[in-house]
Amino acid sequence: EVTAELVEAQKRSEERIARLEKVTAELVEAHKRSEERIARLEKVTAELVEAQKRLEERQARFEHEITERVSRLESKVAHISERLERLSDTVGYTLEDRAYRSLPKLLAEDGVEVIGRLRRIYLKVRGRQRQLNIYGHGRRGDEEVLILGEAKTRPSRREVDRFVRLIRAVEEQEGVRVYPIFVAYDFPPEIEAYIRQKGIRPIWSYELDV
Repeated sequence: EVTAELVEAQKRSEERIARLEKVTAELVEAHKRSEERIARLEKVTAELVEAQKRLEERQARFEHEITERVSRLESKVAHISERLERLSDTVGYTLEDRAYRSLPKLLAEDGVEVIGRLRRIYLKVRGRQRQLNIYGHGRRGDEEVLILGEAKTRPSRREVDRFVRLIRAVEEQEGVRVYPIFVAYDFPPEIEAYIRQKGIRPIWSYELDV
């Protein structure tokens, strides 16, 4: 009987050991699969990191290229603006030169006598050196006036407003009434009306002697 119990106990022990071995084998297999999954994740992560690195490098190259292109474009725009400004100055100076010769006669028709010569000067106005396109002294009846003129190809409202501010500043500084004129090749109707509204005499280029 004792022998039979021992045999039965041995049998149960072996069964438990077998179950433990089975569970252990399953755990080992599960661990192996986990390691394989981790290895795959590490590989994918490394690939993503590399892809991100390449993307950032491409982005950096693209940004550098865009910056260079914008810089070249800005340089070209600045060059074009400079050339246009020089051209505008040339056209403006030509218009002024014609005005100096023709204005005495035209202003006489308005009852303004030009005294001396009309010229282009630099005058310090409110602490700033300003270029006055057309400047000279005159007389209207018994009143002494300061002839002040602007010459533009095609004036804008903003340029007219700037000229109006200059007129007021010069009148205040010099203590003499300004007789303002605006010479241009072209006055859009609304600009000509605005100029007259501001008390400025518009003069078309075709009114000047060539």
